[in-house]
Formats: sequence, structure tokens, C-alpha cells
Amino acid sequence: MKLLISLLLFFLSFIPTYAQDNFTLEESYPLNPNGSLVLNTNDADVTILGHDQPTAEVSISRIVTGKYWSNQKFDVTVESNEQQLVINDRAESTSDNNLNIMINGSLTYTIVVKVPHSTKLVLKGDDDDYNITAINNNVAISCSDGDITMFNVTGEQIAITAEDGDIRLKDVDSRIAITNEDGDVTMQNCHLHNFSLSTEDGDVNIVESTLGNISVSSIDGDINIDADLLDDYRVALSSEDGDHNLEFRNVCGSIVVSHEDAKVKHNKDKYEVASESDNAKTLHTSCKGNNMIVLSTEDGSVEIQ
Repeated sequence: MKLLISLLLFFLSFIPTYAQDNFTLEESYPLNPNGSLVLNTNDADVTILGHDQPTAEVSISRIVTGKYWSNQKFDVTVESNEQQLVINDRAESTSDNNLNIMINGSLTYTIVVKVPHSTKLVLKGDDDDYNITAINNNVAISCSDGDITMFNVTGEQIAITAEDGDIRLKDVDSRIAITNEDGDVTMQNCHLHNFSLSTEDGDVNIVESTLGNISVSSIDGDINIDADLLDDYRVALSSEDGDHNLEFRNVCGSIVVSHEDAKVKHNKDKYEVASESDNAKTLHTSCKGNNMIVLSTEDGSVEIQ
């Protein structure tokens, strides 16, 4: 072990590196209701909480233990006025390639920001986890290698582009557009009056929710829905290589299923078969209405309750 450390120190002597120090920031900034929080960070656990004050309360802690060297020098910049707060962490690198070496150590990096409930959020991150609570304005997130959790968010629009992370939404009422790869999407008690989702290599779970116009496209993942339908709205589901467990309440209209090689089962007490062929089945409800549910799938099972 001593030989390994000696060789490592010899190697580091030829590369400009920085010993990683602790960093803390505790500050309050004026921020008007309906202002914006812009966050561009990496490798952080980010918590954003809505509160009733016209301020942004910022707490940043980056704690390093053990031996940790990097060719990047860590720093945080903050730009503030009453309408916008911009927080960037940055790393000035000594080379084109990133180098991080840690011996018997750990890195804990947390960001907690309290903002007015009506603050607009614009978040961009790499290896960040986000926890967002009690925001009632627009939210835009672009991230990779991290999870996203939202609770009690009621903005007009939520837009998420994510990769390699799970997305969990609870008590959310908004127009929502999500693109996700390599992660599950779970929604509970959400009001999805206009919702689009494109996902790959992850399951979709929508429970205890209300659906309006929704479009879900999934590759290599299951779709599980247990939800109420609003009157006169359309649900479009498209999938490849996944199972479907669907229970719709308050539905009056038709369900059309097209498939290549899927087994389709339905609740005979709620639906009657209007037409059926080797690769398609159309179901009607006993009540008349304009709900339309269209499901297109290749392989997998379909069960409609």
C-alpha cells in the first residue's frame, strides 16, 4: 500500500493538481415572487423548498474527507438581483481530461435553497439528485446520472430531460413533458391534464391520478396505470417489449389495442368487444362518451381492468 501511494504521489508530481478543500456558503439574497432560480451544478444533492418570504436562502456545503486530488479547482459563483438568482459551480481544469483521485476519503456535496413558492426553476446538472417541494411556477430540468423527486408542484409547465435516473412526482398539477432514458418514471396523485412522456429502458407507473390528454411512448419497459379519466380526453400509449397493466375509472368511450404478438385481456364486466382480429382488439364501454384510449404494442401482455 505504501508503495502504491508513493507511486501515485510521484505520478501526481508531473500533473498540476489541486488538493480538494471544504467549501461552505450560507447566504440570503432578495428574490421577488415570480422571479427565477437558475442552477448549474455537478455531483450535488440539491434540495429546493418553497417558502413564504421574498428571499432566497442558500446553504451550500462541500465536505471532503481523506486524501482527494483533482486537476479541477472547485468554486461557486452567485449572481443575484431581485428578479433572478444564478448559481454555478465551476471547476477550472489544468487539462482537457478530468482527473480525480481519492484515497480513504469521501465527498459530500449538498445544496439547499429556499425560494418564494412562485419562483421559476431552471436547473441543469450532471450527477445531481434533485428534491423539489412546494413550487407553483414553471420548472425546467436537464440532467444526467441523477434522480428527480417533486412533491406539491403546481406550475403551469414542467419540462424534464433526463438520463440514467429515476423520476418521482407526487401531488403535481401541471402540463408535463418528460424525456427519460435508463430510469423509471413514477407518478402518484397527479393531475395530468396535458402530459407527454418518452422513455427507454424504464418502467412507467401512474397511480391514484387523473388523466386528460396524455401520450406515453416506451421502449423496453412496463406501463402500469391506475387512474381516473377526464371527460372527452384521449390517452395514447405506445410501447415495445413491455407489459401493460391498465385500470381506468370514469371512462366512457372506446379502447383500441393493436399489437404484433401480445396477449390482451380485459374486464368483461366493464368492456365489451366491438371487433377483434389476430393483431387488434376494440373495446367499448357500456356508457356512451368520447374517451378514446389507443394502445400500440409489439410484444408483452396487456391487461385492462
